[in-house]
Amino acid sequence: MSALMTFLSKGVIEFEKWNLIKLAKDSLADKIEWISKEVGDGVGFDILSKNLNGTDKYIEVKTTRLGKETPFFFSSNELQFSINKASFYHLYRLFNVESEVKLFQKNGALNNICNSIPTMYKGYF
Repeated sequence: MSALMTFLSKGVIEFEKWNLIKLAKDSLADKIEWISKEVGDGVGFDILSKNLNGTDKYIEVKTTRLGKETPFFFSSNELQFSINKASFYHLYRLFNVESEVKLFQKNGALNNICNSIPTMYKGYF
């Protein structure tokens, strides 16, 4: 993971903590975990946060250097995880990361919240 990605992921974690504390959910803020760093990148999401009712909030962080409409990539594993956990799955889309970073969030399965096309296939016998 690049230094920039590490910095941005830490920023998302701090944003989540700040938001929960602001809403008087300090105990939930302490439960946020950086899953992709601690477990690995193949889990299907990057950050495990909490919703206000205490349920799990799965966050996938996607960044691009250019604008909001710049395509980003996700794996079939990330897609499948987002479908299985659609109600609790959140895409945090960071863009303009080398100048003035901006963020927006979408909730739901990736195939419902953005347009996508398959770009890779796996062959086997």
